[in-house]
Amino acid sequence: MSEVNRWVVCLGAVVFVAGGCATQEVEKIPDPPSLAGLVDEFQEPSAPLDEGSLAEVVATLFETVDTVTSSNTLGPLIDALGGFGGAGEETNTSALVVGGGLETVLHPVDVGGEVVEGDGFVRVSRICMGWGETPPAVNKKQNGVIDLTGVFADTGFHPVIWGDAKNCRYQSGLRELEIDGAVSIHTGDMLAGGEEPILDLVIEFDGLVEIDGVPSDGDLGLRILEAQTEINLQVEQGNLVYFNSPLEQGFRAANGEWTCDFEARQCTNDEGTTIGF
Repeated sequence: MSEVNRWVVCLGAVVFVAGGCATQEVEKIPDPPSLAGLVDEFQEPSAPLDEGSLAEVVATLFETVDTVTSSNTLGPLIDALGGFGGAGEETNTSALVVGGGLETVLHPVDVGGEVVEGDGFVRVSRICMGWGETPPAVNKKQNGVIDLTGVFADTGFHPVIWGDAKNCRYQSGLRELEIDGAVSIHTGDMLAGGEEPILDLVIEFDGLVEIDGVPSDGDLGLRILEAQTEINLQVEQGNLVYFNSPLEQGFRAANGEWTCDFEARQCTNDEGTTIGF
C-alpha cells in the first residue's frame, strides 16, 4: 500500500480525502489549548544553576534525555505536522469554504494541496509506521495513529496544533518505540503562510513512552530549532532548559547560560565561573 494511504485529512465537517472522512453536521470550531506558559519557560527559565543544584539538574536531565533524543521519541509527532502542509508541488487553487464569509486572502491556507478560504479547522490522522526495519503494511489497529487538530483563518493557521498519539508504534534504529498520550505543538510562524518560516517548535507531551518494551513517564517539554534541541527540566526551584547543538551543550538558567562538559563533570558560564558535579 502506498505511503499516501497513511494520511486522512478532514476540513471541519467537509469531505476532503476520498474514502477517509464521512460528511456530517457542521461542528463548532474548537478552541486550541494554550502553550503560553511552556513557551515562556523556554524563553525565561525560573531556576538558577549553582554548585548546590547542579547534581539534581544533571540527574533530572539523564532521566529524560535518552527518552527524548537518543530514541527520537517525538519524531512521529513532527512527521504528523506534514498533514497541515501541501501534499505536492501542484496546488489545487479552487476555493473550499468551511465556515464564515469569503474575504480577501492574505496568505492562503494550503492543506494537502487544497487552498482553503474562510475560518475553520482541520483534523489530520497519521497512521504510524509500526515496528521493523521494513515498514509493515498500513494497519491502524496494530500500529496506532496520531490524530491532530488545527484551527485556521484567512491569515493562516493558529500556531497551536493539538491532539493524541494512540498506541503509536514505530522503529528508531534498532529500537522499538510506542507512545500513547496527549500532545500540543506550538508551531511558531511555520504554518502562518510566510515565505521563509523559521523552525521553532515547542512540544508538550503528556502520556507514556515505551522503549523496547520498557514503559516510562512521558511528561515532556521539548523545543526544536533549526540547529538545536532543547528540553524543559522541572526542578525544586522552578525550571531550567537543557540545550544541545552540534557545537555545545549546557543549561539556560535564571542566572545565565552555562556550557557543560559532561565528561569533565563541570559547567562554565559566560563570566568564566565553573561549577562541578
